[in-house]
Amino acid sequence: MYIATSTAEFRQEEYTMDTNIFRTGAHYAASYWWAWIFRGVIAILFGIAIFVRPVMSTGVLILLFGAFAFAGGVLALITGVSTIGENKYWWAMIAEGFIGLAVAFITFVWPGITALALVLIIGIWAIVSGVLAILGAFSKEVETSNKALQILGGVLSIILGLILLSTPGIGLLTIVWVLGIYGIIYGISQIAHGFQLNRLEHLIHSTQ
Repeated sequence: MYIATSTAEFRQEEYTMDTNIFRTGAHYAASYWWAWIFRGVIAILFGIAIFVRPVMSTGVLILLFGAFAFAGGVLALITGVSTIGENKYWWAMIAEGFIGLAVAFITFVWPGITALALVLIIGIWAIVSGVLAILGAFSKEVETSNKALQILGGVLSIILGLILLSTPGIGLLTIVWVLGIYGIIYGISQIAHGFQLNRLEHLIHSTQ
């Protein structure tokens, strides 16, 4: 009887420890819900700005996309650095952040970039960022509903990249419309993901 009781106590203690570890990791992930919402708002504003002025020069499109990539890179970097040791795939967020900043830097310092070069840069950025976002969604600290939204954002990025890389000779106006649609849909998914994390944070606080 003593051994059985000890085993039960050990299992209960082990379960409590695992639950505490999950809550700690989930709390760190959920505490940055605002970053996802802010990222989504920027993406939607990027899409709206494109639809408001669909006929634009390559230079204007470069500035808009550069600002979008820079903002997304900074937020991804902040989230990744802040969750080091708490999130299994924190490095994926950091990598996504550096890639976003690198792409923004390239677009800003290369004012004479052609439409073809811009398509290739955006396409590669979208695919790499999408893969890293999907990888980050498989962290054990992210619950199922949040995984779906994060994976959706990654899939949208990959689709955008494949469209651009498979048709590099498309006109500037087509690029603008594709980016505008992507920005709005992607932004909505990121905002929804942020609100999911916000609800998760409130749930964690209520059970502590």
